[in-house]
Amino acid sequence: MRRSKSPSILLGRCIYWCAWPGLFLLLNGSERTRAILAHGDEILVVRGWLDDAWSLPGGGLHRGEAILRGCLREIREETGIALRQEQLTFAGQMPAREHGISFVVHVYAAELPKKPELSRQRHEIAELAWVDWHTLDQGNAHGDVLDALRAWLA
Repeated sequence: MRRSKSPSILLGRCIYWCAWPGLFLLLNGSERTRAILAHGDEILVVRGWLDDAWSLPGGGLHRGEAILRGCLREIREETGIALRQEQLTFAGQMPAREHGISFVVHVYAAELPKKPELSRQRHEIAELAWVDWHTLDQGNAHGDVLDALRAWLA
């Protein structure tokens, strides 16, 4: 069942698509991070306000920022989870495409002994959830999530 969209989500989507040409020039070919945060068979996923597909916590790197440091920053910003560098392991690097913008994704993973308290970044993240990774597919998750899980599980 599809959720109804609030006026602020619809306005945000309109602004995004109006700004898309500039975003394409700025972000196409960029490097981004994604994090698989696992607790047993569950992983933490995020849903932005642009679409209804699940994604992994992560995002773009700041100019000159080290990839691992950027991944830790994005995890903290989007979920409120503060991890240390040694908690993350490199799971792979792959090309990705979202909303017509191509980029390279650096994937890191962490097995968490317990589910931490979450704090959602309100202006970028619409929803956070722990889901069984077996339930993710092309119908409910971005392709880079599925690619990241395949790399992690290999």
